[in-house]
Amino acid sequence: MKIALFGRGKVGRALHARAVERGIDATLFASGEAPTVTDVDLVVTAVPDLAIAETWARLDPAFDPAIPFVHCAGTMPATTTLPSGRPTGAMHPVVSFARPHETEVAGRTFTVRGSDAAVQAASHLTRALGAVPLPIDDAGPAYHAASAIAANGAVALVQIAVEILVELGIEARGASVMMAGLLHSVADNVEALGVPAALTGPIARGDVEVVRMHRDALHGEAREAYDAVSRLILRAAKARGLGDVAARAIDELLSR
Repeated sequence: MKIALFGRGKVGRALHARAVERGIDATLFASGEAPTVTDVDLVVTAVPDLAIAETWARLDPAFDPAIPFVHCAGTMPATTTLPSGRPTGAMHPVVSFARPHETEVAGRTFTVRGSDAAVQAASHLTRALGAVPLPIDDAGPAYHAASAIAANGAVALVQIAVEILVELGIEARGASVMMAGLLHSVADNVEALGVPAALTGPIARGDVEVVRMHRDALHGEAREAYDAVSRLILRAAKARGLGDVAARAIDELLSR
């Protein structure tokens, strides 16, 4: 497969690196750069959301109308009517790209949406990268919000956890590594068991006394974060089968 990839940000650089490693003929261009290679199977634009329309309009005359254009945004619409009438779509890696050159995409999910030809080409590229294509409807912001809750929410909560551990005298890097290991085990359980079956911990067990001890040990923003996330944990615990008596006791405790 031969692709032209536009955008030298984290996503563009990561996709290019993984493509080259897997023997895909991929050329990386800056978002505003004129293409020097146009005989490709697919054009991928990894540019900021609000730059997609402008980038596609600029590139449209340079490529054969049969070549699909796909962007990598999870929020923006997948299909756009361009003067050429070419197929358009979206290929969104459900992956965190904090470290472009180290981020692995093999085994991860890429959602694909748009016109049939664009979805077919994006799915082909996804498989060539070792990832798993998941065709979805053009759900837009709600789908992307779900990913943001899981990925960005996890990092925000880990920051609170690390700050608590640092206050206890644990070095920040060591605390981060410890929490990363915990998250790896959680991810393994979610993958193997799904939700809410993967939920563990005192709320899942209905251990009111441990929850009380947790709250007594925390203060300020950490206490607020604990209470807020504990209500979400309680919701999952109920779905997992937590009894009404324990659920009410924990709910009352969190309301104090």
